[in-house]
Amino acid sequence: MHAELFRKSVQANDIVKYADREVQELKYMAEFMQDIAVAPKEAVERILIHLKETFNLDNITVFAGDDLRAEFSLGKKLVNHQNANYAKSNEFKKLLSGKNYFTNSFIESTLETKSSFRQEMELSGIKSTAQCILGTAENIKALITFNHTKISQLWAEYEINCIAMFASALNLLYNKNPQKIIF
Repeated sequence: MHAELFRKSVQANDIVKYADREVQELKYMAEFMQDIAVAPKEAVERILIHLKETFNLDNITVFAGDDLRAEFSLGKKLVNHQNANYAKSNEFKKLLSGKNYFTNSFIESTLETKSSFRQEMELSGIKSTAQCILGTAENIKALITFNHTKISQLWAEYEINCIAMFASALNLLYNKNPQKIIF
């Protein structure tokens, strides 16, 4: 499929640009997946820093343990964002829709006012978020939140794909060796 698009582009005398953002992110995610097998902690830290800078995020927080307490935070410190007990609710499981991640670009307008998830996000000052789990919806071992706090921002498709790949790679590593990921 990509070869056909490349041929059409060359035939039309278009300049093929491999430096566009989506291709660069795909390359970075591929490097992450290679590095995670060798040095998982360092690979996870590098990709989190990269995602924060590239997606212009205000905060990334990693929650872990039975009580899903904040173990690692990058960027702006968020008040009222010290645990993620909301991730154990049926409401959160519905947001996951059978996947290991979800995004919400406009928390204040896409969720009901009485939604406990919306209330938790608003207390923390989060306007839009992407969240991925480690484990399963029934047994969450860790939760990673990618947050915008200044304004609600629409998540680009490639950003969602990168977060989905990140979550999947972490889950594969975790399922292979739960002791190897240390946040």
